[in-house]
Amino acid sequence: MPTTVSALRLVAVLAGLVCAAPAWAEVETLQERLGSKDPTVARAAVAEVLAGAERADPLSLMHAASRHFELGAQDEAVFWFYAGQLRARYAPQLTGEHGQIVTIYSVTLGEAINAYAMQDILKMIEIIAKAMRWDETTYETWAVAHRLDPLAEGLLQRRTAAREGLVTFATDLTRNREKYEKAARAYKSPEQLRREAEESVRRDYTTAPLERVVGGRTLRIPANYVTAHGLAARPRETARELTLVMFLPKLVGYTLDNWRDLTGNKNVMWVRVKPDSGPRPGELIEAFIASEPPATQAYGATAYHFDSRTTTARLPVQGSPAYTVVAATDADGDPIYMVCQAPDAGTSIKPAPRCELFATDPALGLRVHAQFFRDHAPQWQKIQAQLTAFLKSWLVTE
Repeated sequence: MPTTVSALRLVAVLAGLVCAAPAWAEVETLQERLGSKDPTVARAAVAEVLAGAERADPLSLMHAASRHFELGAQDEAVFWFYAGQLRARYAPQLTGEHGQIVTIYSVTLGEAINAYAMQDILKMIEIIAKAMRWDETTYETWAVAHRLDPLAEGLLQRRTAAREGLVTFATDLTRNREKYEKAARAYKSPEQLRREAEESVRRDYTTAPLERVVGGRTLRIPANYVTAHGLAARPRETARELTLVMFLPKLVGYTLDNWRDLTGNKNVMWVRVKPDSGPRPGELIEAFIASEPPATQAYGATAYHFDSRTTTARLPVQGSPAYTVVAATDADGDPIYMVCQAPDAGTSIKPAPRCELFATDPALGLRVHAQFFRDHAPQWQKIQAQLTAFLKSWLVTE
């Protein structure tokens, strides 16, 4: 069934195959040609695999099917993909720790193929049945070519299970035909989604201001700090809190380039702005500091080690048992705090290297909660000062 898995994982798997199975060096070269951006090279590689399909390595057969599909031979590609997948399910070299490779190939290479095939379930069932017949007639040839005993009990058991699994899959397709065909017709490839997103941002991007009312304060904010689709956003809204995105170190908003790069980008900072009402996060932090935890100097201020297993105090953050808590004051003498996840010797879990900044500006009547990667922690006071300056410049006082 169609499932989206990052193509980067497939690249990692292919690299892992080279390291884990040196005997497949010839396949690695073939994989490179199958993945070539040159259609002539890719077609020749596909033809080479299919010419010896009955003896082919199953992963190469699946990869060849994927390129065959991209090059326009859709129905043939469906057949060869399922023929290769079936064989991969019982191939000895793809059992145990290598079994996950088959799943990754199936959901990455098979996503577009399944989306095409499932638009006509009855036709897809016929193709799957044809693939199973092909497997039946070429099984012994393939086993001998790979120096396997076609009558070996373990191999026969895996093959029977793989074939039964494909029958179960086909049965489910038949029973839920309408659901699968509807989903397949609505499918959009990653490339289609990327193009649509590019077009949408180019159409809607603007730095013109949007007005956002938070806690009775009106902020006139350049739209690109709120969304990459500013022209599609409401020009004025009242909200309980406001979420902004900024890119360190210069605290710029979305541009026509950086909007694509959020996941794992160590320069992204998420900022929440809310009214200064109710208990402040700083109160929890001050209560912890009052318990006299171990102190040192870090990031240009006094820092305290927090360990949830040795204190009854609590912090306004979650996700890790250990933190470094830093306290200072801003240019106006108001307290500011940074809480960073810290290495923990008592667990094998490695915390994500993130920090959270808390500040309150009584003059603005607003609180700021910013999250960023620990790489930027040394500049935390500068970041806080810049944030405050932005908010003051955006505040509508007329």
